[in-house]
Amino acid sequence: MPSRNEYIRAVLPRYLKGTKEEKTRILDELVANTGYHRDYAIWKLRDFQMHPPAEREDRVRKKRARTYGPDCLPALKEIWEFLEYPCGERLQPYLPVIVPKLEQARFLVLAPSVRSKLLQMSISTIDRLLKDCRRVRRRQWQATTKPGTLLKHQIPVRQERWPDNTVPGYAEVDFVAHCGDENVGDYVSTLSFTDIATTWMEHGAIWGKSQARTVQSLETIAKRLPFTLHGLDPDNDGQFINWHLKRWCDGRNIGFTRSRAYRKNDNAHIEQKNWSTVRRVLGYQRIDTSRQWRLMQQLYAGPLRDWQNFFQPTLKLKEKIRRGARVTKRHDVGRTPYQRVLESPAVPGENKAWLRVYYASLDPVAIKRQMDAILKTISTINRSRARPLLHRGS
Repeated sequence: MPSRNEYIRAVLPRYLKGTKEEKTRILDELVANTGYHRDYAIWKLRDFQMHPPAEREDRVRKKRARTYGPDCLPALKEIWEFLEYPCGERLQPYLPVIVPKLEQARFLVLAPSVRSKLLQMSISTIDRLLKDCRRVRRRQWQATTKPGTLLKHQIPVRQERWPDNTVPGYAEVDFVAHCGDENVGDYVSTLSFTDIATTWMEHGAIWGKSQARTVQSLETIAKRLPFTLHGLDPDNDGQFINWHLKRWCDGRNIGFTRSRAYRKNDNAHIEQKNWSTVRRVLGYQRIDTSRQWRLMQQLYAGPLRDWQNFFQPTLKLKEKIRRGARVTKRHDVGRTPYQRVLESPAVPGENKAWLRVYYASLDPVAIKRQMDAILKTISTINRSRARPLLHRGS
């Protein structure tokens, strides 16, 4: 802008002294060099003629009134914390859905002006208002996967990307170990399951490293799905690469593939959710008592399942463009797994009707309280230094 103003001051004397043809030519050059609209360029020349530089510098500019002021931040922060700190891309499309639910549960009481502003906020406005409220949590990593080699020739490797037209029922699975600081003894592991097409999440709590219990947990998960299971794609962990799971998949006509060894990006859909759906909920504490195990089973079959699938919007990558060292990613509009299931034409109508009825009966505030109560009990058992349950055998 300063360079454009200096250029206008330089051409202004010639413009004032020039003939009509010279003024037209000077105006054409001004529009071409500055990119201004022709009418705006004429206004700028007239303004510079009427107001000298000293007067223009001392001019008090009128500030634009803020549309989203401090009155919006408390309500927005409360919703953001209730939904467990989602980004603006996930939160903004979901506000028209979650705000009526929270008002119905008497969790929020909003003034009409604040409510209308919340529903009209853009993604950048949400991120700007919540900038000072964001928290960064450190991530810790501890690998407990041991490769299985028995069936590597019988189970094909999937190397290509999942196609965009993948129907619901093709999923990636992985284990999250709750061993704490020491990977010794028996402890509980979480079997994570995510559907590629709808991002539907399921979890199962497994005691120890039993292959048979892994199959039992997958059997339970398959019964809870709102669609038919068509394919599984785990990593090379021995709890997946075994005859128990191979026979189970073959007997139910379920496709069974595996990722390449030491290539975590082959299972990127499930790897990125191990933190957001398991570690952020249970942390890195050691879970190794029978009571904690039963509480985790209750958590995964009830409140956590409903919370993540019906009230947690997710993003799916639409395209990734690389320009040199810069990578630009574009995602779709944030929607919950429940909404994605309803949008899928491959899910039967009767399943969608049942989901709508079930969703109408859910209270997100009650679900969150029930989930927090179970998590508090699990942590209390650890703080009381309960004696671990020693379990032998498979």
